[in-house]
Amino acid sequence: MFLYHYFDKTTGAFTNLSDLPIDKANTILENIKTQKPNSQSATRHPEYMEQRYRNENKLKTLFMQKGGVVKRCAPHYMTIEHSPWLSTWHEDSGCIKISIDEFDTQTISFTYGDMFPVFNTLEICIL
Repeated sequence: MFLYHYFDKTTGAFTNLSDLPIDKANTILENIKTQKPNSQSATRHPEYMEQRYRNENKLKTLFMQKGGVVKRCAPHYMTIEHSPWLSTWHEDSGCIKISIDEFDTQTISFTYGDMFPVFNTLEICIL
């Protein structure tokens, strides 16, 4: 099994907005919106980073409760196997493919689907 990390070649692999203070992350995200309007990041809503930090904290808490070992403050995102859709998210897209055998599996968590829909479900009432 392989894990894939998609990134913009101009910024490099494993650079992460979540490693930054919120104000700096928001500034970079705003710059992306003007400099790379065709990238997925350019479509992010104004509260995206705040919501992302909350989701990542939820994910980290749940992961630790299940015995996961946290080695970073913020996660790096990868997919299991290749995702043609994610490979289109950047205007100058790059990809790294790494065997899962290269990782300590106690440091890896998975969500089924993207973290945002998993942690931001809407309550639906059926009458």
